[in-house]
Amino acid sequence: MKTLATYLIGYLLAISSVAQQKAFHRKDTRLKVYYGDTVSILTDSAYIVSSAQALLLNEKLIALQEAQRTNQSLYHAHEGLLHKVSEIEEEVARLLTRLRTDQKVMEQNMVLLLSELDQSIAILQQSNVALTQTNDQLAAQLSQLDQTVMHLRNENRRLAWRHTRDKVVIGLAAFVLGLVVGG
Repeated sequence: MKTLATYLIGYLLAISSVAQQKAFHRKDTRLKVYYGDTVSILTDSAYIVSSAQALLLNEKLIALQEAQRTNQSLYHAHEGLLHKVSEIEEEVARLLTRLRTDQKVMEQNMVLLLSELDQSIAILQQSNVALTQTNDQLAAQLSQLDQTVMHLRNENRRLAWRHTRDKVVIGLAAFVLGLVVGG
């Protein structure tokens, strides 16, 4: 009986091991096995995890994929912002160059303007000196003309008195001659 029991147990084990044996090949990506199944791994390596761990891994994988999508989105936004920052930096560099150029031009124009103002001031000072001399000459001539006018007025008065005196003398001479001839 012991032999029969041994044969029976050996037969049952042989049947059960053939029915529960599964193979994991190189082309397989996953294989679901149950309690008591035997797995034959026919590839370089494989991982065996429980259903609970597989669910947790799947949740983590989904979270990782979501984080990766968010990361990609943020990366694209970052790239866009970097591009805009580069454009702004280029524009600022152009503006700074333009400001420096404008500043140099303004400095040159200011130097030129100051030079022209200095020349104008020198010309005005010379003109002022010449006008002062001319004014002094005109004042001297005006003083001479005032003296000449006074002299001419005095001469005019003298001539008027002489003329009046001559008329009075001629009138008296004619009256005396009229008296002498009529008398």
